Amino acid sequence: MTPEQIKIKVKEAYENVESGEFLQMKVKEAVEQHRQNYRKYKAIHPDKNFDSWKEQNEDININSTNNHEIMAMGIFFLALDEFKPDD
Repeated sequence: MTPEQIKIKVKEAYENVESGEFLQMKVKEAVEQHRQNYRKYKAIHPDKNFDSWKEQNEDININSTNNHEIMAMGIFFLALDEFKPDD
């Protein structure tokens, strides 16, 4: 599965059980985690930019068949799309 396919699967799964609000809450939490992780990344790699950090995060292992892992990755990717760095 590609990151896009995972995001679609997660959105559909949450919509099918009418948990869209819960998904948004989880995405907001993940955005804050991305914010903290990006700050740490920039402290260690001041010469790198947001695009390189995002690309590195999108390259995580997505070869999973475990539904729990797919859901977690989907939230991770959705939050990555919403995250905008402060700097």
